[in-house]
Amino acid sequence: MSTFLLVGHGAREYAFAERIREEGHKVVSAAKKTNDHLSKICDHSIRVTRYGLREITELCERFNPDILLPSDEELIFNGVGSLDLEGVKILAPSMGWLFLERDKGQFKSFIAEIDPELVPNSTHCKTFEIFIDVVGNFPNGFVLKAQPPSKDIVIFKDGAEGMEDKIKALFEKHADKGLVLEEYIEGDEFSVHVLFGSEGMLLSKPIMDYPFRDDGDVGLKTGGMGAVSPSGVCLPFHKEGDYKKAETIIRGVLSKAITSFGPTNGFFSFQFFKSGERLLVNEVDIHPGDPESIALLLSLRSSISETTMGILNGERATWLFDERHAVVQCFTPRAYPSVTLPESFVFNDSSGLFESHGIQLCWGNALKLDESTYRTGSSRTIALASTGTSFEDCRSRLSLVNGELMKQLHGRTDIGLF
Repeated sequence: MSTFLLVGHGAREYAFAERIREEGHKVVSAAKKTNDHLSKICDHSIRVTRYGLREITELCERFNPDILLPSDEELIFNGVGSLDLEGVKILAPSMGWLFLERDKGQFKSFIAEIDPELVPNSTHCKTFEIFIDVVGNFPNGFVLKAQPPSKDIVIFKDGAEGMEDKIKALFEKHADKGLVLEEYIEGDEFSVHVLFGSEGMLLSKPIMDYPFRDDGDVGLKTGGMGAVSPSGVCLPFHKEGDYKKAETIIRGVLSKAITSFGPTNGFFSFQFFKSGERLLVNEVDIHPGDPESIALLLSLRSSISETTMGILNGERATWLFDERHAVVQCFTPRAYPSVTLPESFVFNDSSGLFESHGIQLCWGNALKLDESTYRTGSSRTIALASTGTSFEDCRSRLSLVNGELMKQLHGRTDIGLF
């Protein structure tokens, strides 16, 4: 039996904790937001005010974990992957690797050195005036992206005419770092998760997330309203060979990073954009995706805890997946992501309804007030996860149980609909 220190507070962390506990290991949770159900399933649950190096170091000294799994990016950005915690294996990249997610300009240049066709044409604009000077180079529409940790992203398919005030306001909001101006490309996004260490890498099946708030990929970017993963290695918009192409790109990027910054450990999410025959690297997250990780865990037959320990201990490990489709549907406060006041909702998770339909509940940010009443926090509240013989099968299972949640919380209804 090993002990995992899991840092984070959402449905993603709940899914990891539940799976690791089912596999016979201990889980210590460090969370800075309320998640009553996560606290309940862990051996120990510690509230922290921030995901800082000092706080986590003290927890390691107190609980002596075997594995530190920081699924929340804040701790990774603080440099936890470069710490030397005696006896503790850390599943996080070292400082030199952090640019993959934190510095979009360096990231694009890094990928373009491998193949310029792997990244869209883009430029960094510090001010609105610079934007006006160069936007004419993007005649087919463009995307404006803020630098992490902000998730602000606005798509202008029809150019900037008539939108100047909105764009100027966005530049004023991010005056400290400016914005990345990127060509707009029609296509479909998907990701491949990679567990990476000294003994190679393990790749997930492709996973597609739904990052925008409302049906049809409209509304504000939220970080994820749901996710799907196919039974094999092809989503409906894939052609034979797309997954192999993605795998080749991943191996090339990680090999170049090792040469440039030295070996490391990590749980990466490579996000691709497929446009016709072209496959672009949209971005790389240096932590497991949310809610994509829930879709990964749904059909992963291998032990996530054993393969993680194997990778970190320099042992050979493999991932095996069920031949099942997976669909994850997230529910949020109705005003999400602009939540100003907590909301309450009534929910009975002990009725047997969810279990009878094969639905897995993954709890996010929620405080239990009484036997059936909860208060939401400011982020994703709950995720319902289903596997089946097809996406339609998964969706029909979810529709049988999500009625009351849909009346009280916000959820996208087009997840898994192709």
